[in-house]
Amino acid sequence: IWKRMTTCRTYSTTGICRKRNKHGAGTGVVEEPAGSNRKLAYPVSPRRRRMRFFVKREKEKRTFDENGGIYKGKKLYSFVDNHDVDRLASKLNVKENMIPIYALLYFLPGIPSIYYGSEFGIEGRKEGGNDDPLRPALNLEELEKNPPAEKLPAWIKTLSDVRKKHPAARTGRYRELMLTNRQYAFARLDETDALITAVNNDENQSA
Repeated sequence: IWKRMTTCRTYSTTGICRKRNKHGAGTGVVEEPAGSNRKLAYPVSPRRRRMRFFVKREKEKRTFDENGGIYKGKKLYSFVDNHDVDRLASKLNVKENMIPIYALLYFLPGIPSIYYGSEFGIEGRKEGGNDDPLRPALNLEELEKNPPAEKLPAWIKTLSDVRKKHPAARTGRYRELMLTNRQYAFARLDETDALITAVNNDENQSA
């Protein structure tokens, strides 16, 4: 998931700003205070079959954790693709992973944004310096009848309805509950509401 982040020397494909030592090796995760010159960091790479929950957890704790995240209480603009990058559906080897990815988009701290057409799971890749494949004219009637990702439009509507119903999903504190290399659970909490999100990135069900 992409978020506005401060400029750093090197952007990794994990979406984390990494400093490099004199030998060119990453020395660890560094999130710097926001400055006047900002760029977009790269997202957790959806090209990989497994979403990198440990990297995502580290980023969320450093940015939004209720115990000292540098953006605690802030409302940042979040997205998984946009008019300048390949569509999410074109980056995933396992298309079903769009389901947990959009759950994270809607319930992790931030203001979720969906690039037009991606709610249907359409694909699109940049061709050199040409962005036209990312910005096609759409036949909405046809897409509504036969979306490329059949379950995705209804799933996104469900996520939106839940987010509207639960204030904690929009403004609540972030708290990690569980993390493995394949499962991730967290809570959004406020004084009157609580919402727990759990995603499973394994091929098997998890209790």
